[in-house]
Order: sequence, then structure tokens, then C-alpha cells
Amino acid sequence: MPQWDDTQITGKLKEGGNKITKIYQIGSKNKKTHKIVVLETDTTLQPLIQIGQTGTKYRLEPYKNKPRFCKHWGHHSSKCKNKTRCNNCVGTHKSKCLRTHPKCAQCLGPHLPKSPACQATVRELSIINEMELRQINYNTARKLHKLDKQQHSNIVGSNNKNPNQLTKIGNEITLEINKALTVLEKVINLIHQSNHKETKCIHKTLLNAKSQFQNLITVNDPIRNG
Repeated sequence: MPQWDDTQITGKLKEGGNKITKIYQIGSKNKKTHKIVVLETDTTLQPLIQIGQTGTKYRLEPYKNKPRFCKHWGHHSSKCKNKTRCNNCVGTHKSKCLRTHPKCAQCLGPHLPKSPACQATVRELSIINEMELRQINYNTARKLHKLDKQQHSNIVGSNNKNPNQLTKIGNEITLEINKALTVLEKVINLIHQSNHKETKCIHKTLLNAKSQFQNLITVNDPIRNG
């Protein structure tokens, strides 16, 4: 990006119809590097934005904000109203920390808040990646992450069912598949008897579907047998 100041960048972004609430630079302004900015906006921005008359496009992605003041995720440091805490012991002291082993503000574990060993950090980074992948806001991404976790727990729970429960579930699945196969077989026969050229493609597709249903029964057999 050209070495524009904040006012120039704000102006160029507004030219493209982007409503910018705040803009600032990460890092030192004295270093001669590409300008990196964080945009805070109350609207949804496109993944690519165009700046200037040259039509140069720049990629946008959610800013992976690290805990800086209170050492907790979920909000930007500029909006943090909590007390500033020590990165090593999460205390509120202003003097040098004398604690030998670190303590995480997120989970109280024996590591720093930014550590990849922290499950809270792993969770928040996963939420941020979900925001980037689906182009959604933080709250929506957090709800989806929670839903995915619940579904995973349900799957794990179903794997812990006793053999009799698994056999019952397997039999119910097989029964439903066989019902679908019966209907599918009738449709295949009717199409085959019609002998129209237009139905050949449909006939082939239905035969493939039949094969897939039969494969499902094969896959389901271990569940039926416990």
C-alpha cells in the first residue's frame, strides 16, 4: 500500500462507499514498511476492497486480537473497561512480577494467556477463523462454535451407548433405508418401462442412488450387530 497517512486512507475507503468508524495503524509509524490498519465498521465489508484510481484491491480479514490489558478474549483492547492485569500472574499489581510460574487469565492454567496450550485461546482462534470463513460477526460465530461442540458431544455420547441400544438404532436405520429402496425400485421400473431417451440419464442416476442406499445398509451392519 502506498505510504498514505490515516486521513488519506480513510478518504479512499469512504470513496468506495465503506462506512468507517475508526482507523489506526498497528506497530510503529516510523518504520518504512507497508501500512497495516485495523478498520472498525458498523457495516459488513466485502472480502476485497478497492482503493484509489488505480483500482488496486486489498484483502480484508478479521483482526485476530490478542488479550492485552485484562488478558481476556472477546473484546478489543480499545473497548476494555477491566483492570489491567499482569501477563504472568494475572494480578493487578504495577510492580515487577515475582511469580516463578505463569498463570493464565483465561483458564487459570500454568501458562501465559496467549499460549496455544490454552483451550480458551484455541476456542477463540477457532471462532475468529469461523468469522473469516463464513463472513459473519463474532456473536454469530460464537453461537455456531458452541453448536458444533454440542453436536460433537452428542456423537461421542452416542458412541458410548450399550450394544442393545446400538442394535436397536441400527435396525431402525436399516428399516428406513429399505423403505426408501422399495420406493426407489418402483420408480426405476416405471422409468425403465417408459423407454424414453430423455429418461435414460434419470434412470442411471436412480440406479446410482440405489447403489448408495445399499452401501448404507452395509455400513450400518456393524451397528446392528452391536
